[in-house]
Amino acid sequence: MKLKQQLPLILAFAAPVILIGITALTVYIPKLHNKPKYDFIYTIGSYYPAYAVDASGHIFEETAPIQDGEVPNPVTKGGYTAPIPQLYYYDVATQKGTPITLDQAKKHQLSALEQSPDGYSIGYGGNDGVFPFFVSDSNNYNIRYIQGHGINQKINIATPIDSYNYNFQMIGWVIN
Repeated sequence: MKLKQQLPLILAFAAPVILIGITALTVYIPKLHNKPKYDFIYTIGSYYPAYAVDASGHIFEETAPIQDGEVPNPVTKGGYTAPIPQLYYYDVATQKGTPITLDQAKKHQLSALEQSPDGYSIGYGGNDGVFPFFVSDSNNYNIRYIQGHGINQKINIATPIDSYNYNFQMIGWVIN
């Protein structure tokens, strides 16, 4: 057969391969060049937000408002006293969270904005299924991701936890 007769057959097999290649490139090329640059501090533990960032960018321990002349325990809810949440420093280069103290966290200037200065944010897990084969509407709230600029990078939580005491709270992006 001549090339002109084989051309439709060649195009029929080559077109899907080319489209798959283009799709793969558009998915994986952003991951090669776009990487988050800002580390962040987060907590895991109590459902009470025990830490916050002030206007100058420094972390502080929140306390409950004074009621009837007494300062209530900020992590007491319904008769149950939960421990103060553990602080962690997440290094985006190594993709690991390390436990830190409040004094160590105070040495960093933080941005409490939802988005980092380089345009990334923290989100939670999405659908468990892969459309159209395994469709699921449930969200996995226990998995966090750094999202933005075409990437969706899973955060390796520093400690194994169960669903009853899990509470991830983003404190702030480390500016310095």
